[in-house]
Amino acid sequence: MSEPGLTKAVDRTSFQRLVAEEAEHGFRETAPTATTFFRRGHAHPWREELSTELITHVVADNNDMMNRLGYLPSHPDHNPSTNE
Repeated sequence: MSEPGLTKAVDRTSFQRLVAEEAEHGFRETAPTATTFFRRGHAHPWREELSTELITHVVADNNDMMNRLGYLPSHPDHNPSTNE
């Protein structure tokens, strides 16, 4: 991909642009019960929104898959410096 093509792709997929386009035209992937698809634009908002008890249940119920996909700190791709 050329440098101008890459720049154009990044611009077209910026969070701010996607939110603006959703506000104007809607977004096909929005759940029927939701008002918007795009919310905050930053990673890990669940840490502020879910209780410790609920997080514990989600991890317990989905541990194998979450570990396989790298969502848990015990995964080799986990980077503690970014809290991911």
